[in-house]
Amino acid sequence: MRDTSWSQEQAMTHWNTIKEAIHKIYQQQASSLSYEELYRTAYSLVLHKHGDLLYNGVKNTTVELLQPIVEKLINCSDEDLLKKVNEIWKNEKLCIVMIKDILMYMDRNYVPKMKLQSMEQLQTSQFKHYVILY
Repeated sequence: MRDTSWSQEQAMTHWNTIKEAIHKIYQQQASSLSYEELYRTAYSLVLHKHGDLLYNGVKNTTVELLQPIVEKLINCSDEDLLKKVNEIWKNEKLCIVMIKDILMYMDRNYVPKMKLQSMEQLQTSQFKHYVILY
């Protein structure tokens, strides 16, 4: 029988690949990414029992990437606020879809077993909490 367990180091290496991709997505540099490779990386993390690392990592990374957005809105004039929020939300929706595509396997297998929010629900609620309600 083959050992399919991974060391924490291997898991972190795979997670860092996903994290870098999320950063690129938020920086609107997604065209340089290989979605097939990222999907396989996320699939491997879940398969090797590191779904919690992946899910919580995405959650924390999203919060981290929303902070500069909040700063932009704080410095925005009252006249431009709604226009700016709408523009930011359009960009956020694109990011959410791209990240959801990478994490499709986790969304279909890990998330229901753990009774967690889907990636789309999680990221939308984080945007609401950390940007809109702020």
